[in-house]
Amino acid sequence: MKRIMPHLFLFSCIVFLHALLMDRFPLTAFVLCTAFAIYRCRDKTWIVLVILLLVQRIPVYKEDMPAITTGRVIDTKESYAIVEEDGYKLLIYTDALLPYHAKVHFDGTREVIQSSHSFYGGSFSSWCARQGIFYSLDPDYVSVEEEGSGIRNYLKESCEQIEDATRRTFALRLLCGIGSRDALDSFLFVHGFSLSAVLALIETILRYFLDRKPRTIIMTGFYILGLIVYDFPLVIFTTMAFRLLSLTSLPSDQRMGIVFLLTLFLFPEAPWSASFLIPAAYRITARFFQARKSCTALTSMVVQNILFSSINPIMTFFYMPLRTVTGIAWCCTLLSVVFDMPVLFSLISLMDTLFSFVDKFEFHSSFLGAGLLFFLPFCMCFIHKKNASVILCAILLVFQYTGLFHPFAEVTFINVGQGDSILIRAPFNTGNILIDTGKPSAYSKVETMLDAKGIRRLDALIITHADDDHSGNRDALIDKYDPSLVIEEHHEPVEIAGFMFYDINPVKNEDENSSSLCEYVRINGLDYLFTGDIDETAETEILSCYGNLKADILKLAHHGSKTSSSEDFLDTTKPDLAIISAGSYDYYRHPSPDVIQRLLKRHIPYFLTREEGDMTILCVSRWNLFITSSAKAALIPA
Repeated sequence: MKRIMPHLFLFSCIVFLHALLMDRFPLTAFVLCTAFAIYRCRDKTWIVLVILLLVQRIPVYKEDMPAITTGRVIDTKESYAIVEEDGYKLLIYTDALLPYHAKVHFDGTREVIQSSHSFYGGSFSSWCARQGIFYSLDPDYVSVEEEGSGIRNYLKESCEQIEDATRRTFALRLLCGIGSRDALDSFLFVHGFSLSAVLALIETILRYFLDRKPRTIIMTGFYILGLIVYDFPLVIFTTMAFRLLSLTSLPSDQRMGIVFLLTLFLFPEAPWSASFLIPAAYRITARFFQARKSCTALTSMVVQNILFSSINPIMTFFYMPLRTVTGIAWCCTLLSVVFDMPVLFSLISLMDTLFSFVDKFEFHSSFLGAGLLFFLPFCMCFIHKKNASVILCAILLVFQYTGLFHPFAEVTFINVGQGDSILIRAPFNTGNILIDTGKPSAYSKVETMLDAKGIRRLDALIITHADDDHSGNRDALIDKYDPSLVIEEHHEPVEIAGFMFYDINPVKNEDENSSSLCEYVRINGLDYLFTGDIDETAETEILSCYGNLKADILKLAHHGSKTSSSEDFLDTTKPDLAIISAGSYDYYRHPSPDVIQRLLKRHIPYFLTREEGDMTILCVSRWNLFITSSAKAALIPA
């Protein structure tokens, strides 16, 4: 054991890395982690790590389809609830906020939670799988057979009785972690941070009255209460573990190793969770870096960007004061809800206004872009300078705000399931055009992509036709991104952000699909054809007007339906690459096997969003780099 203790922090880092990689690269992750452990340990303690890695791979959840029709509600959110019975977990889509711990009866269609590749944002299917949830239910009905009990359930019910919608939303978000699309999405309000903030506030007050040991004992009681009431939240567990280990004589890195290892095994979702990564980043920088404040700020901004594709500098530099305010807001909200104290409502409204103000400083943009290749060498020039971490913070914020992480023109086919949404960008964020918006359920995917690209407003929004899977988020996107131009009708050639768009479909009738806008545009030497949902009749009319029509990149019409992509149309356009935007085959039967055979017969390579996720064609000089979020890549010469 004495030989193992010095390696605990190293072991925790390797186990963390293994958890990140083992889903997609199982063998490679195991070999690399083992080899690194052997190299660093230089003794037989690496055997212990290998055992830990093997244990990490043992399935702990039942993966077969649950046949249960009743279950206990273990978590409830705005649009879904999670129920558990006989070791099975099931995600039920419902707008009703089901009571915690209630016994519910349900029935409906069960479906596997499909994996969904994306460049940005976490994979919901992966998040579910790490918690033992592999199936979802679209219920025919859900009925509560036995009401839930407990403090948390009482808080939820009390919050729901608040008449004022704004205060009700604020209270649910703060006390119960239940938010909505319009609610504050600061990490201080989710992932258990609000409860962590109030516990930190209590400990700060106790510092004035108690010494360290009795204070730690009392706080341990509060942490245990928080674990019981809030069903064992990760952030409370780790904080309590650190508090208890602080009473020992172990070095800080060994304490971190013990807590991190326990967390990674007890909470398989931890490596992707803000409630683990953000506190861990703070602790590691405080332990290993001398310029504590600036290094902590830099690390916090990097973690924020990885998790949320955004950075809030106010939240970063004033984290501790805002955390204290969050704790006070939690206490005031609790008192106002439990004891009906209207006098506190004005104070809560003031705090709500403060957090709304802080949220306005959030810079949306992910550094996972081509500009990262320029950012890293640029940072290396300053790494050995005095106050390097301060300089790096400034450089990161400049790149973030100006959008330099995404400097090239690109065309991105967003994975919106059954629907279309295509983003076209000019170099250095000088122009952004969105073609179609996907259906309402895909709003978060479109919003995540636009925010990750640092887009604050659109130059144009083009709606090919009014079907819900193409225009379902029209109003919401107009409200948020305020496009300068909205095109919904057939139009003459129009130049947008340096790109000339031609609507080549001559069909104008009452059939939404047949009369879809069919946009032709040339970008970096490639001819793109975005066909909406046109049918074979419209294709024939287009060919009669443009007999020599060619398209290097063809977005297949109507999600690959057999009513379009005719042999004549494919023979004439001769695409080098076909893109199919479609959802679940079991439900929609898209793309049609007939269309796939037509593509194969002509040796036209095709990619499907359902399988590949988001797809981008990046324009770099005379070359076009095709990348999918499933890790496929190819060069397309102009």
